[in-house]
Amino acid sequence: MAFEIAVGSAEDVARMSAWADDEGWNPGNTDGLAFHAADPGAFLIGRLDGTPLACISVVRYGAGFGFLGYYIARPEIRGKGYGKALLAHLAKTAFEAGAVCVDWSVLDWNKPSIDFYDSIGAKAVKGWYVYRLENDALKKLGGG
Repeated sequence: MAFEIAVGSAEDVARMSAWADDEGWNPGNTDGLAFHAADPGAFLIGRLDGTPLACISVVRYGAGFGFLGYYIARPEIRGKGYGKALLAHLAKTAFEAGAVCVDWSVLDWNKPSIDFYDSIGAKAVKGWYVYRLENDALKKLGGG
């Protein structure tokens, strides 16, 4: 079986968003397409024998930094090394482009992902919390 990694098209980015929905998380209804328009090379798609089955993106911010998103391996290929190959490809590309780090988020209950990230040498960033302003608090702050 041949696993190929390529820059994703706008159609692939829409697919990535649908996969994120399948996983139960929402990176933003239109964020993918907006970021794709700004940096088309930031989105990669992994195809196994021509079938898209994995994806990843890294959007650059500032000099040398990137935020990883859409890191998804479809359930049927998990644990087989394809997702890791995609992440390794992205790491090589980011490093060669001058990145000094890539950040991402993971939910605290997602032990398989946390264990994987630990196994590749990634470290949890101590001293940082994710904050979210939503619903009534968002409305209140906005004067509503």
